[in-house]
Amino acid sequence: MKPAAMGKLCLVGLLTVQLSGCGLLLHPERQGQKGGRIDPAVAIFDAAGLLLFLIPGLVAFGVDFYHGTIYLPGTAATGPRVLKMDDPSLEGISRLLERETGQKLDLRQAQVSRYEAKDRTLLLARLASSPGPQPQLAP
Repeated sequence: MKPAAMGKLCLVGLLTVQLSGCGLLLHPERQGQKGGRIDPAVAIFDAAGLLLFLIPGLVAFGVDFYHGTIYLPGTAATGPRVLKMDDPSLEGISRLLERETGQKLDLRQAQVSRYEAKDRTLLLARLASSPGPQPQLAP
């Protein structure tokens, strides 16, 4: 095969891979992930497309982010987190929220209710009857 034809064939192959998104080709089982840590290998392959050709690299990143194939599996932080609270007072809750979010909150005007129930079912029934978003307790 002539060198010019070989170069064109390599270019077509590279563009095909870049336009379809490297993560989509390498890890099709990852489709549908909503977030998490970015897979460095997929990001490097997509970045190679940016270095060689701007548009195919952008398309590759877009395809991988859209399909969620750029993210490592099992690294998404979704769902509620259970926090241990030593001090159930408003000041303790404020300190806990400030530590977790990095934001200082003033809870003096917050409408706070404290529920104690011996049975988990009673506690859920009490919380479900209150207005606002429905609570979910961790197992």
